[in-house]
Amino acid sequence: LTTDENLIFKNIRKGHKSNIKWGKTNLELTTWRSIDDDHLIDVYYRLHEITHRYPGFNDPGFLKKCLHDKSIELTAAMHNGVEKSVIITGIDGKNAYYMSSIGTREGGDALAHWPLYNSMLECKKRNIENFDLGYVHPERIQDVDDKLHQISHFKRGFVSGASRHVWWVIERNFQDATF
Repeated sequence: LTTDENLIFKNIRKGHKSNIKWGKTNLELTTWRSIDDDHLIDVYYRLHEITHRYPGFNDPGFLKKCLHDKSIELTAAMHNGVEKSVIITGIDGKNAYYMSSIGTREGGDALAHWPLYNSMLECKKRNIENFDLGYVHPERIQDVDDKLHQISHFKRGFVSGASRHVWWVIERNFQDATF
């Protein structure tokens, strides 16, 4: 996020740019700012219920505490007065993290692009230096389901030149380890 906003936008995939522009024109974004915005917490849980997905924050009290502590941000997107999607961004000093989003996906509308890009821009305005989109599954891997590939394809569209890493996970018996 330390680069120029125009360069950030330039590095976004062409289709994503179009979806961001559509969202900017058609979606109204509302970000949780205080306890007066508790209805946005309800939107988060209602969208999970509608889409039959399990919320990452299963305790509304804990979600509210994190919002109040400013360790996360919650932004809801409305289309024609109807709640359509929510994005949650984690905040830790100079770093921000795309934690989750939920949307109704009705009519094929691109409901996540503008809220995510807007979250990136809002973080940039507050001098947050890094925006981590999270784990991206390799493009060609046999044992990852289609949904994870779609999420990874979505995330890849927000950056160019992302670095690829190979991660090894080694199981270790820490009870016998000496430090």
